Amino acid sequence: MTIGAKLFWGLVAFTALVYGALGYTSGIVLRGMSGGLPSFDFRSSGYSHEEAQDFLYALSTGGTEYYLNVVQKIDTVFPALLTAVLTIGIYHLMRGGSALLRLVLLAAPLAYAGFDYWENGLVRQMLQFIGEELPRELSSLASIATVSKFAALGAAVLILLALMVLRWRQHR
Repeated sequence: MTIGAKLFWGLVAFTALVYGALGYTSGIVLRGMSGGLPSFDFRSSGYSHEEAQDFLYALSTGGTEYYLNVVQKIDTVFPALLTAVLTIGIYHLMRGGSALLRLVLLAAPLAYAGFDYWENGLVRQMLQFIGEELPRELSSLASIATVSKFAALGAAVLILLALMVLRWRQHR
């Protein structure tokens, strides 16, 4: 195994570790601070204005601080790591392919990162409305960002898997 391959698999392992930390902080700890309601980050099919408002009403003061200071910090690192893993994987599997096709296929992981960072900013804004009426436009945009993030991630993973299958078939 080359040094590049070892570094890549080290990046994959570190990304998985950070994802575990995100799952623990946002999926378990934060859920306990919000009356059992799931955080915005894991609602892959989005959420209504009422669901967003309910989450904010249920979130404790400590939960808000935890979301802003722990979860959001981890969720700043994770999309960058996952985008790097997906981008490197797709780029490597596309070696020798068309530069234009490579750029098109790399758009999916980059879109994932963009939507995740957009979602993070919108969630930070929503957390400012604890105990107040949340603007519908804000919850709607945040829900769109969440759904878009998961759609782009799904597309990136499918592209990577399809390229892996093609590579495997070429080497059989």
